[in-house]
Amino acid sequence: MLSAGGSVGEYAECAAAALGDGGAFVITSCNYTADELRGFFEAPRRNRSRASSDSGGAPEEEAPACSSSWRFEYVDQIRYPTFRFGGAQGAAVSTVAFRLLRDTES
Repeated sequence: MLSAGGSVGEYAECAAAALGDGGAFVITSCNYTADELRGFFEAPRRNRSRASSDSGGAPEEEAPACSSSWRFEYVDQIRYPTFRFGGAQGAAVSTVAFRLLRDTES
């Protein structure tokens, strides 16, 4: 789904492409907090059209205004046991569920 070195934004785009409207997406991370995951996935986005690498065009161009815009909506998260270390409290892992919402603009 995502190539090595891909960004969280690219991961969100890949997940959205694999889901239908209202589809559920659950992500577990040992690198990000639940709040950080929400920040990455809840931002509204617009589909992008990707130019072919053979065409010599730019790697990504904005899609036309008639294309679909989308965002992930927070649904819930798993509450794991927390621990305190170095004055901070947190969990070793975060799991967050989202729902895909698409809006088609005309």
